[in-house]
Amino acid sequence: MSWPLVAITIARQTLGRLVRSRMLLVLLAGIALGTAFFFVMSLLFATRGGMRGDTTLGLIGYLLYLQFALPLAGLYFGIVAVQGDLEDKTSVYLFSRPLPRSALLAGKWVAAAAITAACVSLGLMLLRLGMARAGSLWRGGLPPPASMLWAFTQASVLGALAYAALGTLFGAWFRRPLIAGVAFLVGWEGAVANLAADASARAFTVTDPLRRLLWDAHAPTGEYASILRPGFLSDVDGRDLLDPSLAVLRFLVVALALAIWIYSRREYDARTPD
Repeated sequence: MSWPLVAITIARQTLGRLVRSRMLLVLLAGIALGTAFFFVMSLLFATRGGMRGDTTLGLIGYLLYLQFALPLAGLYFGIVAVQGDLEDKTSVYLFSRPLPRSALLAGKWVAAAAITAACVSLGLMLLRLGMARAGSLWRGGLPPPASMLWAFTQASVLGALAYAALGTLFGAWFRRPLIAGVAFLVGWEGAVANLAADASARAFTVTDPLRRLLWDAHAPTGEYASILRPGFLSDVDGRDLLDPSLAVLRFLVVALALAIWIYSRREYDARTPD
């Protein structure tokens, strides 16, 4: 089989397994409950004249979807896509065939990124649709514009590609990849992405370029602006930084290349689930 055919076949098989996983139901239920809670709370504030539609969509979309659901889903599905074959011992049959491991991993990464991007993007679209139906309740009587969804969709797809690549890297590298993933999200992204604007280490995160992408697209004000651009960031933030989309692509290329390199050279034993 050719390299593209192997990657496509593995992506299709992996996607089918991920769609049937219980974690997908848990993720969708969590997103639905979280969205419903924040939506009701924002409506309560809106009826008192305190919340604009675009601000509410920005806050919920960024905090709930891009800061919580996106990284967790991308990392988890990337890890499961790699370790699923090791846990059910089907990796023995895959590795015994003359199939390029780089194509195997690429297919797994595509499947993990696709299901992550689909979940987050669909949730954001349903959120905006619900907010549009309650248009007259928002301050000024204006629902969030549909144009806001483009930047969120772009951020969701780019973030899904990057976090899924990171998940495949951890799944190929570590014995306990979920622990490494949580440590990365909390200990690295949570701290480094919020360093001063001139800190070069921020370039090695996914959170910072996604935040800059939304800032450039939405030009936020009020509460949304304070979340995307905390006060300790200087006014020169972003002036000399790489384009946000290119920064995310650079991150995922590095993570995916390392994952392929490790996956292609390491000998794996059948593992039991963590």
